Amino acid sequence: MLIDALCRYYDILSTKGELTKDGYTKQEVGYIILLTPEGKIADIADITIENEKGKRIPVNILLPQRTQKPGIDSNFIEHRPLYIFGLEAEKDRETGKMIYSEQPKAVKSHKAFVEYNLKITEGIDSPIVKAYRNFILNWIPKNEISNPILLSLGNDYSKKYYCFGLDGHPEIKLHEDESLIERWEKLNNKSETGTEIQNFCPIIGRLSPTERVHRKIRAIAGGTSTGGVLVGVNKPAEESYGKTQGYNSNLSVEAAKMYTSALNYLLDSKSHHCSLSGMTLVYWAMSENDKNETDIMNCIWDNIDAEMNSEEVNNFLLSYSGHIKKGISTNINNFNIDKNVEFYIVGLTPNSSRLSLKMLLKDRFGSILDNIIKHQNDIYIEGKKNSGKEIQLGAILKAMQNPNSKDDKIPSPIISLIIKSIVLGHDYPYSMLETVVRRIKTDLIRSNIRAGIIKACINRKARLNNKEEEIKVALDKNNKNEAYLCGRLFSVLEYIQYKTAPNLNRTIKDTYFSSACSNPSVVFPKLMKLAQYHLAKIEGSTTSLNKEIAEITGKLGQTFPTALSLVDQGKFILGYYQQTEYRFSEIEKNKKTNNTENTDNNEEV
Repeated sequence: MLIDALCRYYDILSTKGELTKDGYTKQEVGYIILLTPEGKIADIADITIENEKGKRIPVNILLPQRTQKPGIDSNFIEHRPLYIFGLEAEKDRETGKMIYSEQPKAVKSHKAFVEYNLKITEGIDSPIVKAYRNFILNWIPKNEISNPILLSLGNDYSKKYYCFGLDGHPEIKLHEDESLIERWEKLNNKSETGTEIQNFCPIIGRLSPTERVHRKIRAIAGGTSTGGVLVGVNKPAEESYGKTQGYNSNLSVEAAKMYTSALNYLLDSKSHHCSLSGMTLVYWAMSENDKNETDIMNCIWDNIDAEMNSEEVNNFLLSYSGHIKKGISTNINNFNIDKNVEFYIVGLTPNSSRLSLKMLLKDRFGSILDNIIKHQNDIYIEGKKNSGKEIQLGAILKAMQNPNSKDDKIPSPIISLIIKSIVLGHDYPYSMLETVVRRIKTDLIRSNIRAGIIKACINRKARLNNKEEEIKVALDKNNKNEAYLCGRLFSVLEYIQYKTAPNLNRTIKDTYFSSACSNPSVVFPKLMKLAQYHLAKIEGSTTSLNKEIAEITGKLGQTFPTALSLVDQGKFILGYYQQTEYRFSEIEKNKKTNNTENTDNNEEV
């Protein structure tokens, strides 16, 4: 299904003229090396451009297809500094300046560049190609270690790529030279027609030459710089019926070119892919213009690299959600979204030289959008720090991670299950609830996102089992669940301690929260005794606090529950969270009321 979908998307892109010419790829380039006719470097000029955010970014130029062989291998028109100049660059520890040196890899890379490019440019009679050949023949790396032009590049030497031009003639560039391009196309066409094995291709539906080695897919998070193949067989144990390598797949040369070109296009587009905890997500709508659909998905993934108006998209989602809650019909066409268009979401991870397909989802975008809104409603919970962005997967994954560890990544199978929950309306994975409960008990950091995750997991499971949802968006004083009541009671007891000693370094939350969450019957008798001690020390009336304790313990009965299940531990945390948030909101209301009364009194005076 994936390859067929990518081939159909290729047809859409071809119609739009979005794909590059066969045999070519787009390459980001930051500098142009200006050569004299004798092959000397007159200058290395910065050709970056300023984007909408005022940041300098490289330009995209069309170059002959990049090499995909592992190890040292030069390109038809080289753009990498190690190959072009044959020098390694590093920062001097004492001066902080860049210094150049010949290293074994640089020597081998430059040698490969010289041999290959002299061979392919032989006999071409054009000014820029002649200058290029003279440069290759005359450039001796060890003599250019102190080259002032290279030294002026600083850190950018190895961070950016290069193209070639003729000094004094800005319109003449090596990669645009007609005679050189003509030679490349002859070589490229010759290599592509080398296959003689024909099979019935299931994609194009006819007998056609079969592709032996499929092109590599680039820009996969955590993958190799040369990329990996999606379809590939390179071990005898994986072969069948005497077929070797790509002949096992029966995919034609044409189909292989189509799906790899479409997938690489999506990975080149910042609006069609993002990386989440080591897994690369690729997504698209099967239409000529899918910007609004992908904008919504980028908002869900929290893809900050995508070019979109995230505030506008988020406001749209919030508005759409609000209308659904109130039963108001919303004209979704105002946002130019095709609810019936096919939408695909693919999850990929690198696996040696190949790619591993972790997830493939397909549905109508209207169904996906409705499920996103359900997810938004499930995960929303009232809190002081609500930002309206609780639905974003990036924020959810961050809430599941250890805040004190930089290497704590959520496994891709769990991310896949969470995404299915969001876009297909499935039950949230059990590990999602387990992880968040464990994190709160361990690091004692509560947040509206974490509380919302617990609420979503509990409520959706109940709803899918045709049961009544148990947790409201705000404090529910009618909720008689024992675990929820214990969480509320813990919040009240913590506040009583705070009223007595606001500057304590270690509170009952630091000492008892985890054990109270797991085994209330063991901890709460001790906490209730401590509370009476603290109440006696509070100056002023404690009636309201005693009423809160009585109201909660009256619903609990004579005994506290023993060991709580994972779901009940989640309810305990929510009871604690919502009781605490309710108190904060009441304090804020009282402050505003007092400020208003004081203002009115001053005006009367």
